[in-house]
Amino acid sequence: MTAHNSYPSEPDSGSFTAAESREEATMAIDAHLAYCAGCDRKVRVIVNPRVAEERREPGPQDLICLEHGVQCTGDLCPLFDVPSQEMKERYKDLIERARERLGGE
Repeated sequence: MTAHNSYPSEPDSGSFTAAESREEATMAIDAHLAYCAGCDRKVRVIVNPRVAEERREPGPQDLICLEHGVQCTGDLCPLFDVPSQEMKERYKDLIERARERLGGE
């Protein structure tokens, strides 16, 4: 997995809290650490589990920062070079899929 810089973040969803979401997502996937220049620390990142399900190589669109929004202040994720809103959508999709797999809580 190639990383540039990253910033942590939390989704803007009233249906679940970021702490709950991060814990649920971590149970369902294999997280890795990557250095985020935006927050000057290591953050947890993953490759979207759909990659394994679809038996294909991951692309840039499959990378997700599990801490998106915690200290992020810009409009662009410095780790994966994507707009913050796109990273929020990736994160939200990951959490929804994890919840479905855990029984639709």
